[in-house]
Amino acid sequence: TGSLSFNSSYLQEVYCAYNYFTGSLISTGLFTPYLDYYNIESNYFSGSIPYLANYTDLVTFNIQFNYISGILPQLPENIVYFFATSNQLTGPLTIQWDKYLSLKEYLATDNLLTGTLANIDSISLDKFYVDYNFFTGEVPTFSNLNSLSLIGIANNHFYGKLPEEFDSSCKLADYYFQFNYIEGTIPSNIGNCGLSMVFFEGSHNYLTGTIPNTFRKLKRLERLTLSENLLSDALSISVFNNLKLLVFFEISSNKFEGALPNAFSNMRFLYTFMIGYNLFTGTVPLISSKSIIEVELCNNMLTGTIPIFYTSILFIIAGDNQFEGVINIDGSFINLYSYQVGDNYLSGTIPSELSIITSLNSFFTYSNYLSGPFPSQLCNLSNLKLLNINDLDMCVPSCLTRAAYSVSSYDFTRCQNEQDLAL
Repeated sequence: TGSLSFNSSYLQEVYCAYNYFTGSLISTGLFTPYLDYYNIESNYFSGSIPYLANYTDLVTFNIQFNYISGILPQLPENIVYFFATSNQLTGPLTIQWDKYLSLKEYLATDNLLTGTLANIDSISLDKFYVDYNFFTGEVPTFSNLNSLSLIGIANNHFYGKLPEEFDSSCKLADYYFQFNYIEGTIPSNIGNCGLSMVFFEGSHNYLTGTIPNTFRKLKRLERLTLSENLLSDALSISVFNNLKLLVFFEISSNKFEGALPNAFSNMRFLYTFMIGYNLFTGTVPLISSKSIIEVELCNNMLTGTIPIFYTSILFIIAGDNQFEGVINIDGSFINLYSYQVGDNYLSGTIPSELSIITSLNSFFTYSNYLSGPFPSQLCNLSNLKLLNINDLDMCVPSCLTRAAYSVSSYDFTRCQNEQDLAL
């Protein structure tokens, strides 16, 4: 803890990361003419960054997770690693990128940076990450696009179209551009990154068209998130037959239509499956992944029965469809947090075994054709906070008024004399 103060003209390496040091960078006395490695990550340092261009031996500069403010200065030309994530840095990036022939990683995410980013023509750059800032202007382009392994420009104000210059030498593994104003279609040339692409995240933009057929080449893809766009058309069977390593699949709030490919049944690592608020029809493939925790099917035109998922699941959101059959969960779903299947064609009774699911927080079955008494055993669910059944033919015990979400019109007293609801 406390502040640092050194008086040495020959200091070459500084490593005091993951502590509770305070004070300004300049007052520490840690900047010497021979400095080549500087790492103060995860402390409480403040103040501005000193002028770095004269520290010609400096290769690594890491000030991540502090409270550093002010503008980003020019860097020494030999810099290789520059890490400034999670500070309070302001102003534009006034960097002449082609001067830095050794720069491999530039990370400045989660700051207050502004301005535009012109063509980034550093020939050595491998990772470029400036998410969670206030940049504007056209989507940045890269002269060495096919040599980059990570591009992170998410949560800014970029507009325009994604670059299309991906060729067979593409090494891009992670592409984060969600929460911007990017429009146009997804470049089909992304398929040239088939040997490397793992994360492709573009939710909350204005993308149009559909998922290109060339995505079938992305056999290593684990995360495909494109929710909240203007994408349409059917999902290509040939594409999803090849995406067997998919873990996160999120395309909610678009205009996709047609049937869901059966390929989802073969995705053994699927963790989230979110396709709500589209125009899908037909039945839902059996998702056999033992890792699945969240399924969002709501607001489509899906038919058949709601699939049976592995008992590890936490969220089943399937309302506003045309599902039939019965409520097919029981006490084995011990981790279930939310079960929302309102506005379908479900029939039968509500299983009393649900009382074993102590984690259950929300339970929506409104606008179905359920019958029989509401199980009094559900009164034991102390974590149940949201209840919406909206079925006047079903008697609800008064103990559940605490969880009433839209059952306030019920006359709970009419259930008091029914023996099957006695607590």
